[in-house]
Amino acid sequence: RYKLVPAGSRAKASSAATATPHINYQSEKDGHYLPDPKEQPKSRLSGKPVFSEEIERVINEPAVGKNSFLDLDTGKLITPPIEISRDFGPEDSVGDWIGRFLGSKASEMQSWPATTGADVMAGAGHTSGPGEDKGLTMFDGLSLGLINWDEATPEGIVKTIEAAEEQIPRVTHEPMPFSFMRPGDELPKAFAFKTREGGIGILQITSFIDNSSGVTLRYKLVQQKSQNAANQSKRQRFVPQKGTALETSWSIMDQPSALNPHGWAIMTHMTLGGVVPARMPGKTEDFCRIKMTEGTDDQITLRIESVKEKTVLTIKLMRDQTAELLIDGQGYRVSYPSMYVAPKDPDTSKFALVIVTRAEANKPERQIVPPGSGINPNLQRTPGVPDSSSIETPAP
Repeated sequence: RYKLVPAGSRAKASSAATATPHINYQSEKDGHYLPDPKEQPKSRLSGKPVFSEEIERVINEPAVGKNSFLDLDTGKLITPPIEISRDFGPEDSVGDWIGRFLGSKASEMQSWPATTGADVMAGAGHTSGPGEDKGLTMFDGLSLGLINWDEATPEGIVKTIEAAEEQIPRVTHEPMPFSFMRPGDELPKAFAFKTREGGIGILQITSFIDNSSGVTLRYKLVQQKSQNAANQSKRQRFVPQKGTALETSWSIMDQPSALNPHGWAIMTHMTLGGVVPARMPGKTEDFCRIKMTEGTDDQITLRIESVKEKTVLTIKLMRDQTAELLIDGQGYRVSYPSMYVAPKDPDTSKFALVIVTRAEANKPERQIVPPGSGINPNLQRTPGVPDSSSIETPAP
């Protein structure tokens, strides 16, 4: 079971249209961009702060057109509309994206990150120095570097942010709506950050995607430790929405993580009608495509098609259950775990969390379904007979 509990308050869907954008201020001394303290949420945490699980992501450059922005509070990769990808894309005859952001496209480009929750983008702006455009751009938040990833503590990250906020009135002037995380030539490099919603954490850029400004990163959020978990998180209900198929997103975790301590995992945020092309790390071809055809908070229906053999399996998966299935002779696990969010976050979401792993990797830990239910569905498609297998897992 997987729980992603973001720090800070979101509530974007209801307030994004009317919220006042958080503006950053540029330091005359060192060129760092720091947020206006009047606009920023309080960063102090009550109770003992702790780090969340590490979250790993790969962010493509905007020119790729998919998964080029990241919401740090939720871990969700964001694919922008075509026109936004173009606006944040490469330099053209008019200028680079910064010129568009501050000039002719200001109204569209400056409002989009806040309304969607996008915190960082691959690429750190065009500069005169070689390679200095590689890194991350952070919108409406605060980023500070460089931080020692191995030695950093939750208390230390919070104090670093608080100290910077206290210094802001003394060193800032001209407003700027973004900041840069530029690691230089030697990787990895880490930075402390604070999002527009008040989420605090540490982020490490681990590598760049070849021949692009795409970034591989990992980060941890600072959370408040409490003996009463109910005060820190709630289960977010899945409410599917029609017309959202293109909003489905996914990421491949090629190293052991909280999703699968034994190997790789594919984490998806699926919408009704959305399709995920499942691909193992290091491979160039998909082994299957997963489509959500129906869904409620209690149960989702997935249509899983083998790319190689063109066979189809349809499964109905209850929340917090895991199904085992064979695809091209290999065993896989598909699960629909509950999503937990901060108390102030929306009660519902149009995204369902679906996790895919190799079945062999998890054999020592088979009891993933609710304790006492006695359910551990083992699903196998019939080779060569499309749509021949439709299996429903019983309710706990």
